Amino acid sequence: MKRQLLILATMCAGLCLTGDNFAQAATVPPVQQDGHGKDTPKDPTDPSLRTEQQLGGSMLFEALYQKALTVLRDPRRLEHPTFLAGHIWDFWQDAGHPRGIWRQTTLASFRTQLPGWRTKLDLDRLSKDEHRDWVFHGAICLQPKERYCLIELSEKGREDRTLREYDTQAGLFISNGFTFYGKNLSVAWVDRDTLLVSQNEETSKKDNENSVSVVRRIIRNQNFSQALEIARAQSAGSMFHPLNVVDSDGQSLLLLQKSLPENATKFGLLDGMDTAFHGDGSGHVKWLDLPERIDFVGMMRGQLVFSLHQDWFSPDGGRVRTGSLISVDPESKDKIISILFSAGEKEDILETSVIHDGIVAVFRHDGDTHAVLFLASPTEHVTWTHRDIPLPKQEAIHIAASDVASGQFLLETEGFLDPPHIWLMQPDMAQPFVIRQSPPLFESTSLTVEHFTTASADGLQSPYFLVHPVGMKKDEKNPVILMTSGDVGSLQPSAYDSVMGSLWLERGGVLAVADIGKDGHEVERFASVGRDLSARHITTAAHLGIKGRPTEGLLMSQAFVRYPSLWNAVVMNMSSPDKTDTKHSEYDTIFDGMKEGVHYPEPFIVSSLLDDATNPVGVRSLVAHLNALSLPFFYDNGSRNEESDTNDAEKTAREQALETVYLMQRLAETH
Repeated sequence: MKRQLLILATMCAGLCLTGDNFAQAATVPPVQQDGHGKDTPKDPTDPSLRTEQQLGGSMLFEALYQKALTVLRDPRRLEHPTFLAGHIWDFWQDAGHPRGIWRQTTLASFRTQLPGWRTKLDLDRLSKDEHRDWVFHGAICLQPKERYCLIELSEKGREDRTLREYDTQAGLFISNGFTFYGKNLSVAWVDRDTLLVSQNEETSKKDNENSVSVVRRIIRNQNFSQALEIARAQSAGSMFHPLNVVDSDGQSLLLLQKSLPENATKFGLLDGMDTAFHGDGSGHVKWLDLPERIDFVGMMRGQLVFSLHQDWFSPDGGRVRTGSLISVDPESKDKIISILFSAGEKEDILETSVIHDGIVAVFRHDGDTHAVLFLASPTEHVTWTHRDIPLPKQEAIHIAASDVASGQFLLETEGFLDPPHIWLMQPDMAQPFVIRQSPPLFESTSLTVEHFTTASADGLQSPYFLVHPVGMKKDEKNPVILMTSGDVGSLQPSAYDSVMGSLWLERGGVLAVADIGKDGHEVERFASVGRDLSARHITTAAHLGIKGRPTEGLLMSQAFVRYPSLWNAVVMNMSSPDKTDTKHSEYDTIFDGMKEGVHYPEPFIVSSLLDDATNPVGVRSLVAHLNALSLPFFYDNGSRNEESDTNDAEKTAREQALETVYLMQRLAETH
């Protein structure tokens, strides 16, 4: 029998249902929506049909979906501000604007209780006028004035992107302006009439998988195929991203970022390229001698700043730990690398942003998160100092926005049970002050947070947080979702998750959030937390599930194959495009380890269309191995992913509701 997730009936608002409802399958028509939102018959062999019937057909699904949608569109939630063209900009969705509006206000107005927003782009009106179902993905703007931008759009349900030139001052798309359409587009402005654009180009018409990333210089009114070639990748496993870097002094550099398999990255300085109407010189790329696992932070006084994600030995032989900040003068023949911040053994940089005379950074020290301001000296030979930014202790700190020109920046703090606050920091201020805060978006007065640390068999430390009801019984029957504290190799997520709180925590569920690091032992640390939850009698494998984010497909795959006995539910979000070589995939190696006779938990796979030509290689490999072993699985091909519909509240609500029903059915039990 299944235990229902229960809290006080007065808090359920009519949404707490009986345990029998968890497993009830509905007789819903087998339909799906095409790219234009029209219902079309579903192939009865489509694995997502079972998901619709058993999960989407549950009596609980509709209540969860409506609850999630209400939370996602709650008018009281905080905005996501961005400094742009001297103003504060925000993309906002609510019931009246389901596709969203891109809007603008002043910083002074943003600091008031009711900011005076001015709509600059209405996606609902644009979709109606153009008979397209547009989804907004952001803007790429020409520095430093940021008047002209490329607005990034996609049609609902499709991964192809459309980039259209937009005037932020006039609030209009530019007639006959730059326009691009396709997949895997990466664009950088060079000047008003020149762009650098990278896109995959086929090397063989017979095999569309044989495509490589190519960077071209495009001038106004020129087609991509006619444009000057700047660089071409040598293999399908590499991808270029052009960058135009501008610092607060007005200096600019053109860089090429080359993404390689296994999260490796190279950076090259593009020099000598002719701009529009000045010739056809392609210039040359000088690749910088840097560690391969690094992130680009920005440029300060002509110095390129990077954060390290690997231990590294500098040219002078000194060891620099992962999580450190380094700078390099790309024009220097001496290849001098300076260390801005040397991370300690338990320190790691999470987020960074360049401001007028320094860098604001968020880093983690022994499980605690801090904000730090690094300041560059005004001297010719730059030296660096740093100081802590005083903030209340919270589980998460984010850099919400920063402005290079003015030196102002916004920080966001939040806790698992503490709603977000936005803090403003201005030059010469000793400490920031709160300018906006969110009210509670889910009932948390009956919840509490604990912090634990465990160790794997080989001594690897794994700190984790546990969010649970006050007075939770340690009877080994608590339904627990285990997640990581951030996408592996990426930024930290929000700690205050109003959807998770409303759908899971309010109903008596437990959430464990593990800090597993980025040192190559992530899955071992993750598994050790699962064992520790059982050792503390909080739960058992029968009531423990794991849930991954879009960039954690590899981690969830390893946890599923290597430690199947530790959990009873696995949400494998594999919707981000696979960056590895499709012919030599790490996923094949992982799933080849699946053996007949081993009990694997029935997984819930989230991805894009289950199609050999478009689906991420990890999904194709997993489904093939599951089918070969005649193992059942749930599959959803209509959910949100990082490459499409990221601003679609309806899709996000649907995904979260389906996953919650799955987790309830697998992990809960009734008395």
